[in-house]
Amino acid sequence: MSELFKPSEVEMDSPKIRWMKKYNLKCECDESLFGNDEYEPWSCWDMSLENSFGDLENNYSTGNTEDEAIAAYAKKHGIKLWNEEGL
Repeated sequence: MSELFKPSEVEMDSPKIRWMKKYNLKCECDESLFGNDEYEPWSCWDMSLENSFGDLENNYSTGNTEDEAIAAYAKKHGIKLWNEEGL
């Protein structure tokens, strides 16, 4: 029986995941904030600064979705998104 895809083809990270690894980003969702108009449930930050509380406001972004939190972080730091690089 032949396989539809080679194992090496499906083991590759998506462009978004490669981009997040490149910038050492982590995202997390606090589901208790869904429906809360005051706070956004998704957050994105640079993992290398995870244990640093020096400039939390600058190194942390939020959004209503994972992509919104990532886009807010990228905009704040002047980083092109994975689908904008090379343009």
